[in-house]
Amino acid sequence: MIKELFPNLINFKIKKIKYLSNINNKISLILVINTSLDKCFIKHTLEYFLQKQIISINIKNKFMSKIIYIKYLN
Repeated sequence: MIKELFPNLINFKIKKIKYLSNINNKISLILVINTSLDKCFIKHTLEYFLQKQIISINIKNKFMSKIIYIKYLN
């Protein structure tokens, strides 16, 4: 299902992706990826792959992965 919804994100080496909600045309996602990239680079890369403007992004480090909470306009 994720491949159909977000075909460009599959190339981002995602360990886990979870669709949270779609409220007022704002989509919320959780991504778990293995990366050493910083927040700004991750945001711009995801905006490019999603082809959407990201409203908010929060990143938490957990072991060797980063948990990324994203909210963007549909």
